[in-house]
Amino acid sequence: MKIPAEFFYDNVMKSVLFDIRDQTGKQLTQDQLKNFSYIKTFSKNSSAKFKIEKIEKNKTYHYRTSTTANDYTVQYDILYKWELVKCSLIGKTTHLKTIVLLKCM
Repeated sequence: MKIPAEFFYDNVMKSVLFDIRDQTGKQLTQDQLKNFSYIKTFSKNSSAKFKIEKIEKNKTYHYRTSTTANDYTVQYDILYKWELVKCSLIGKTTHLKTIVLLKCM
């Protein structure tokens, strides 16, 4: 995928900010996201707590999703030196890593 790192990061942030506004009614900026947490409702009987654990503009976005059954950590790291984005999802009973190639211009 040949896109600038900033483009990738900005689109992830747009999605995050939209989800927060949709779930909480709060209109946040990227500068307000560090350590922010909120409850996301999926259905009448299903919800999860999302907590943003680490965020660095155009470099890093890490968050944790917790439900009564599972706890997942998701990490997006844009590594300019190696020109890739590493995404990992770590759960209680599963360990899944995905590498997405990203040409940083």
